[in-house]
Amino acid sequence: MTKKSVMVTIDEEIIRSAKEKGINVSESAEKGIFEKIGKMSVTFDEPTECDLCHVKGKRETVEDLEANGEHAEGKHFSKDTNLVWLYPDEKWLCNKCLKVKCNEVAEGKN
Repeated sequence: MTKKSVMVTIDEEIIRSAKEKGINVSESAEKGIFEKIGKMSVTFDEPTECDLCHVKGKRETVEDLEANGEHAEGKHFSKDTNLVWLYPDEKWLCNKCLKVKCNEVAEGKN
């Protein structure tokens, strides 16, 4: 799914209240539009490759984590070529690139 940036005019008081309550305004607007058009869930195109390194892979599932014993051990990665959705960046990343990005953030590089 590709997203497009749009401008929406919303009352300042509503925006202030939403921020105070930690409400994601973009997400709420999108959800409201989905409800109006009768679409209640977001669907993703099945990924085929990492958006950074372009390695071929498949979407990672909880079943993948459980099959490798990763989920039970509290780890969050399985095969390096499995692809995960990175939000809010809206990219499919392989686990190898995701680990690199996580380390960069932890080291304050990003």
